[in-house]
Formats: sequence, C-alpha cells, structure tokens
Amino acid sequence: MGRAPRADEAGGIYHALNRGNAKQEKEAFARSVTRGVSFGTEQWTASTVERLDVESTV
Repeated sequence: MGRAPRADEAGGIYHALNRGNAKQEKEAFARSVTRGVSFGTEQWTASTVERLDVESTV
C-alpha cells in the first residue's frame, strides 16, 4: 500500500526540511517555527509587514 499524498502545505514544509539548505536558511526556519514568525528573508518580511499594514504584530 502506498503512502497517502501530502497536503500542499505539508509538502512545502517537507520540501524545506529535506533539501540541502544552507545554515542560514535552517536557522531562519527554526526561528520561524519557534517564534511563529514568517519564513522569509528579513527584507521580504519587512516589505510584507508594511504592505499589509501590520507593523504592530512584529
């Protein structure tokens, strides 16, 4: 019997965890999980926060 297909979100997480990542990317992912913050570059996070007008949440 085959393995059940992963949901899209889980597939993305699986891919992020199981590919060859640089140390900096692994640290960013760990920070995202432990702090519940966005998984992206600081520049991407800052621009997204500004675009969505949610500065008070970070």
